[in-house]
Amino acid sequence: MSNHWVSGDLGTHSYADKPHYDVHMNGKVEINPQTGTAENKIELTVNGMYKLVYEWLESGHQLDDEKRSELINLIAYKNTSYYNTITKVWEKKE
Repeated sequence: MSNHWVSGDLGTHSYADKPHYDVHMNGKVEINPQTGTAENKIELTVNGMYKLVYEWLESGHQLDDEKRSELINLIAYKNTSYYNTITKVWEKKE
């Protein structure tokens, strides 16, 4: 799945012409400065993506409550199951 960032997604110090990212089925994420180029891409593994998201969430990210809630729900729930942090298994929602 390839996606382009739109106005408001990038900071003032972003100088790439048409930056985009690809999320692959294997969990890897590629970030490219321009569509169709792989010369200067950044590829993150699942662990690399975890580190990036973890550090960002720890940083005081200024995410509004609605978007924060959406992320929590995406992380906590998988279809009709939820992750029980005590038993460390996915359990069916009742």
